[in-house]
Amino acid sequence: MFGSIRVRLTLWNAFVFFTILGLLSLSLYFNLKVRLYSSLDQQTFNQVQPMVRAIEAGRLPPPLLYGATSPIDTVANTSSRRNEFGPSPGFAAQGLFAGAPLGLILWDANTGQVLSSPLTGVDTATQVQLRSLVHQHVSATLHLEGHQIRVVNLILSSHSSLFPHAALDLEILRNSDDIRDTLAQTRVILLLGSLLGAVLSILAGYLLAGRSLIPVRRAWNKQVQFVADASHELRTPLATISAQTELLLRQPKATVSDQAATVSGILSETRRLNRLVNQLLTLARSDSDQSLLDKRLFNLTDLTHAVVAQFLPLCETKDIDLQANIQSNVQAWVDEERYRQLLLILLDNAWKFTNSGGTITLALERVTPRRVEVSVTDTGSGISSEDLPHIFDRFYRGDRSRNSRGTGLGLSIAQWIVHAHAGQMRVASEEGKGSQFTVVLPVRLSAHSHGSSMP
Repeated sequence: MFGSIRVRLTLWNAFVFFTILGLLSLSLYFNLKVRLYSSLDQQTFNQVQPMVRAIEAGRLPPPLLYGATSPIDTVANTSSRRNEFGPSPGFAAQGLFAGAPLGLILWDANTGQVLSSPLTGVDTATQVQLRSLVHQHVSATLHLEGHQIRVVNLILSSHSSLFPHAALDLEILRNSDDIRDTLAQTRVILLLGSLLGAVLSILAGYLLAGRSLIPVRRAWNKQVQFVADASHELRTPLATISAQTELLLRQPKATVSDQAATVSGILSETRRLNRLVNQLLTLARSDSDQSLLDKRLFNLTDLTHAVVAQFLPLCETKDIDLQANIQSNVQAWVDEERYRQLLLILLDNAWKFTNSGGTITLALERVTPRRVEVSVTDTGSGISSEDLPHIFDRFYRGDRSRNSRGTGLGLSIAQWIVHAHAGQMRVASEEGKGSQFTVVLPVRLSAHSHGSSMP
């Protein structure tokens, strides 16, 4: 069962990890792509500003001048313009594809006609794409003769005196092979990283699934053990009740007084069975967080005196001296019923292991402004070092007490009550000399405490 669960958890964990890794990789790639092209476009805008100003002033820069299709071809001072703007290789010349910074095309925005540009070597399909990009006023990339060309469009702010009857658009073409190569390398790295991440995701998912199943296995084993122990504990009183009932049926003419001992035994086992079922129900509710406590401000001094008075007759039957050291006017936020149950469990546990003539001491004091301490000390047989770590385990009973009529659930319930009150329980014991159970409870619980009813 746990093997198939681990496989499913592994697959889910790997899927989640790989999805996150894939999303991060895609985000990194597209962010890098946008930044690279944005940086290239901005750099291009900065470089063409002198040319834009020249066109708007009525002069063609050399990259357009030498491919001009208008009468401006005859304009004078060509050499001075060349010196002003630098060399002007043709668009299709090897200079652009070898990394020359710019290629320029001047368009008529109204008619879509090329006014000036060296278009030598550019096929018809490419010209159609360039014209479409001009109309849309968008930036894009084209592939030409094995190179990647970045196309950027600018709308000139006014009609140029060179072309007084045309609205002008300037299309800038720039070699972007380096960005293409960078993005290609990035894709390869991210792909290899994703494949490696997939393998690591499966491995990590498998390990995490195993770790996450540890508490599940532990809880499952505890549940199986709990059911087995509960079944064992329930079987004994049920068998006793069944046997004694059969004795009654064998003597149908006997009176109640004749079968008083048998009826008394049935009643005793029924009460024991009822007590065991109530304890099991309490623990089941505590496990499922269904048993919320009704915590209110109570005078613990009065509650503790009432429990001592209730338990005193039982101690007298065994000649045990029950002493009470209870500080006056101690108040705290507790569930009254569970607080009483806690004290009775601790006193009953001390009573079971204290011989005749021994002493049990119940103490209550407010040790700090925020803490109340309750302790039960006995002079009984004590707890061995082997048993001490397990005394709060359900159904656990030390070897000396296996024959006792206890269920081994009392201290488990006591520990749950203490934890439900956000408190702590300590145990000190020495075999042959007695034990001391100390409970520390907060005076005022946090408003977020489990089951708190504080305003």
